[in-house]
Amino acid sequence: SIRVPSMRRSIIRAALHCVGLIVALQVSSPAEAQDAPAGPYATAMNVAYAARQRGDTAAARDYFTRAIAADSAQAAPYIELGYLDLAGGIKPAAARWFEKGAAGTPQNADVRRQLAYVLVDLRRSVEAIRAFESIGSTPSGFTDRDRLALAYLYDGVARNADALAAFRLAAQSSDTAVSMPARRALRVKGNVGTVWFSEG
Repeated sequence: SIRVPSMRRSIIRAALHCVGLIVALQVSSPAEAQDAPAGPYATAMNVAYAARQRGDTAAARDYFTRAIAADSAQAAPYIELGYLDLAGGIKPAAARWFEKGAAGTPQNADVRRQLAYVLVDLRRSVEAIRAFESIGSTPSGFTDRDRLALAYLYDGVARNADALAAFRLAAQSSDTAVSMPARRALRVKGNVGTVWFSEG
C-alpha cells in the first residue's frame, strides 16, 4: 500500500488548519447564533462565543453545552465543542463532536472535511474515507485535495481501483501540490496497492 510521506502529512495538517479557519468563519460566528431560534439557545451561544473570544475555554464549553441542552437539533455547538477539544489535543472527542455536527448539517462540506482530517490524524482510515466520501453529496463537492487524500486512503485499505481512479482525477488538478504527487504515484506504481510509494 502507499505510505503517506511526511510531505503529504504536512500538507494534510496545513489543510486541516485552513479548513478549521473556514468552518469557524462559516459555522461559528455570533451572527449565526443571532439568526438561530430566540431564547435560551441563542443566549447560550452568544455567551459562549464571547467567552471563547476572551480566551475563557471553560466558560465557552459550559455555554456551548447549555446550547445543546436548549436545542439539540442545532449543529453549531457540537462543532464548536469539537474545535475546543481539537485545540486541547483531545482528538477522539473532537471527532465525536464533529460527527454530531456533520449529522446536523447535511449540506456542509467543510465540517465533513474537518472530521475526515481529524480521523486521518487518528489513523482511523475507514472512517476517514466515509467522511471524505460524504463530501460528494454536498453542493460544493470534492476539492482536488480531497481526491488526493482519498487516493492515499483508498490505497491504504487496498481499494485499488478506487485509489487509481482518485489518483487520476487528482493528477488533472491545476494545483501542483496535488497534481505532482498524484502523477508521480501513477508513474511509479505499476499496480496500485502492491508497491511502497515515496515522494522522496
